[in-house]
Amino acid sequence: MLFGHSISTTTDDDPLHFILNNQTEWDITIAACRLLFYVAIMTFLLMIVALIVKLLKSFDEEDSSPASGQVRVATETNRLLPKEVVQFSYGTCEGEDDDEESGKCSSNASGDLYDGKICVICYDQQRNCFFIPCGHCATCHICAKRIVELESKTCPVCRRYIHKVRKLFIP
Repeated sequence: MLFGHSISTTTDDDPLHFILNNQTEWDITIAACRLLFYVAIMTFLLMIVALIVKLLKSFDEEDSSPASGQVRVATETNRLLPKEVVQFSYGTCEGEDDDEESGKCSSNASGDLYDGKICVICYDQQRNCFFIPCGHCATCHICAKRIVELESKTCPVCRRYIHKVRKLFIP
């Protein structure tokens, strides 16, 4: 014995060496399978995130304004409004000077409030916008913007959540 230490060696025929060698090979195989599984799951999750980002970008491109240089293509063949110009006088007595004295003008103006032409919020301007997704046209654009930006963001008619407000251009 050199310095009081002993060295023991095992041979390939020793059963302890065979068990230890097989256990380390088994551990390496399990670790490799786990690593491969984790990489596959992470790749799958990254593909899902990339798909969601792609969909969000496509929705964002649809909302971009025409001022950015892109021309929008009309997808519908039917117009929302007719081609002919229809003149409306909302809540006014234009051209009815003789009716002002008789009081018919005031009753006519109050009738216009309930016939679906005047904003249901301010009763000042005509209805000129609609809400997405419900499609209700109940307010003027100023009141609709105020509802969406400052208040509850719900439609005053059906109480659904408002995603956007679109303005109607009435000729």
